[in-house]
Amino acid sequence: MGIVTVACEMLWQKVQPLHMPLPTREKWMKVAGRFEKLWHCSNCCGALDSKLVRLQIPNHSGSLYRFYRDFNALVLQAVVSADARFLAVDIGDFDRNSDGGVFNHFDIGMKFITNNLYIPPQ
Repeated sequence: MGIVTVACEMLWQKVQPLHMPLPTREKWMKVAGRFEKLWHCSNCCGALDSKLVRLQIPNHSGSLYRFYRDFNALVLQAVVSADARFLAVDIGDFDRNSDGGVFNHFDIGMKFITNNLYIPPQ
């Protein structure tokens, strides 16, 4: 791992809990209420989508970051509120995976699958 990767990882570990902590049960309820009010979506506590982020490939990475449209990228996946504010983000998967595959490999997806996201029951 290069120094930039290590520095970014350390920065994320320190800053993420302060500025983007995992939503609490109460936060999910507020978000769901806002989705209902603004968009008439019942029982929705977040919108999930992915975006390709172009990048300059690291040395010796081969075709690992190669996107089929002939550029290099990583996947950014995020959950946003009804007001398009980030609730959770994850970045780093490769484009070869489907959105569902990316979700399953990211922290938020694993927490969802193991019921550790504190999402309230219906």
